[in-house]
Amino acid sequence: MIYNIIGKRFLEVCTLKCEVSDMSFKEIITYDKWIIYAFLVFIFLTFLYIAWTGNEILGLLYELQEWAQLPGR
Repeated sequence: MIYNIIGKRFLEVCTLKCEVSDMSFKEIITYDKWIIYAFLVFIFLTFLYIAWTGNEILGLLYELQEWAQLPGR
C-alpha cells in the first residue's frame, strides 16, 4: 500500500514537472533517475528487513517448540 502511495506521488510530481518545464515524461524520468534508484533501494531494503524479521520469528518459534518438548514439562 505504501508503494502505491509513493508511486502515485512520484507520477504526480513528474506530471507537474512536465507541465511546468515543458519536458517530456521520458526526459523527466531520465533527469530524475536517482529518485528511481533510491525508490528501488528502499524496496530492496524493506524486503530484506521483512525476510530477516521473518527468519527471526521462525527461529523463536522453533526454540519455543524445543523448549516445550523438554523432559519435565
